[in-house]
Amino acid sequence: AAAERLIPCSVELGGKDPAIVLEDCDLERTVAGVLQWSLNNAGQSCGAIERVYVVPDDRRMALEYHKNTVLHFFVASALVASSLAALGWETSLAELRDRVRLLSRLFKFELVYPVGHPFRARAIGDPEVVRAVTAEDLRSQHHEAIRPKGAVLVIAGGVESAAAVDAAGRAFSGWDGAASDGRAVREVALAGAVRRLEVVPDKTQSDIIIGWPGLPRNDPRFVAARVTNMVFAADTFASRAGHVVRDELGLAYYVFSTIGSSRGQSPWTVRMGVNPTNVERAISVALDELRKILDGKVAPEDLELAQDKLVGELDVARESPGGVASLVLEGEIFDLGPDHLERYPSELRAVTRDQVVETARSFLPPERSAVAIAGPPLPGAA
Repeated sequence: AAAERLIPCSVELGGKDPAIVLEDCDLERTVAGVLQWSLNNAGQSCGAIERVYVVPDDRRMALEYHKNTVLHFFVASALVASSLAALGWETSLAELRDRVRLLSRLFKFELVYPVGHPFRARAIGDPEVVRAVTAEDLRSQHHEAIRPKGAVLVIAGGVESAAAVDAAGRAFSGWDGAASDGRAVREVALAGAVRRLEVVPDKTQSDIIIGWPGLPRNDPRFVAARVTNMVFAADTFASRAGHVVRDELGLAYYVFSTIGSSRGQSPWTVRMGVNPTNVERAISVALDELRKILDGKVAPEDLELAQDKLVGELDVARESPGGVASLVLEGEIFDLGPDHLERYPSELRAVTRDQVVETARSFLPPERSAVAIAGPPLPGAA
C-alpha cells in the first residue's frame, strides 16, 4: 500500500547556464556555438545558454556577439543539421510519441486553442516543416520577424551607462527595417469542459495538464492573477493544491501551476505527474481546491504566504544583474512603467482576498477547463 504513495525526489544541476567569452576566443566560432546552444529546443533545455559573460575590458565583444545574432543571424547549414538532430526529428515519430510530457502539453494546446492561433503551435515545430527547412529559410524568417522597431536592449551590471549607450549605438546604428505588420489574434474562450486521454505504451507514469486561456501580461488584473496562481497551485509549499495533492495525500510526484507572460492569452496551466491509479482522484482534488477559492475560502494566512513567496522570489531575482535585466525587460516590453521594479513588490502585497476570488472566477472556471492526460491505460478504462 505504501508503494502507491512514494514521492521520489530528483535533483538536477543547471538552469541558469551562462557562457563565458574570453579575449582570445575565435569570435565567429563563439557566435555560432552560443547561438546553437541558446536556440536548441527553442531554449527549453536545462543546458540552454541564457546569458553571455565577457571579460570586463572587452564589452564591445559582447555587443558584437549580439549584433551578429540579432542583425545578421549567422546560421551555417551544418548548424541547421545539428540542431535538427538535437531536436530529435531524425528519430521515428513513434519514439517522439513516447515523450509523455510533450504529448500532454501538445494536447492541452490543441484542446484550448483553435487552428491558426499562435499558442497552439509547438515550440519544437511540426515534423514536415522542420525536416524541410534550410538555413536560408531561417535567415528569411528572421529578417521578416526581427525588426528594430520595438526592440529593447537591457544592460545591467558593472558598466557605466554612458559607455553602454555609446557602445550600443556603434553596434546597432546600422540596423534598419520597416515595422512588421501587427497580427490580430482573436480572443479565446472555452465553451465547456473538454478532456483527452492519449495512451502511451510502456509508460508507468501519467502526466496531467489542466488548462485555461490566460490573460495578457499588460492586463491590469495580471498581478492579481499571479498571486492567485500562487495561492492555487504554483508551489507545493505556498499553494493549496500543491500542498494537498502532493504533500498531504501523496497523489502526485510533482504538481505545479504556471501562468504565461505575453501580450496574448498565454496558457494558465496546472501540471501533475501521478500513478495511473491516482489520475482521477488527483484531478478531482486539484479542482476541489480550486472550487474552495471560487467559494471565497481563502484564509488570510494562505494569501500572506503566497505574497511572501512571490516577493521573496522577486528579491532573489534583484540580487543578480541577470535577474534585474529580466525584470527591466519585462517592464519595457509590456509598458509597465519606468518605476515597475519599485512598484511591483507593493503591488503584490496589495492584492486582496476578493481580487484573488474574482480572478479565479473569471479565468479558472472548472466547468470550462481543458484536461489532457498522457500515459499508460487508466485502470477501468474501456
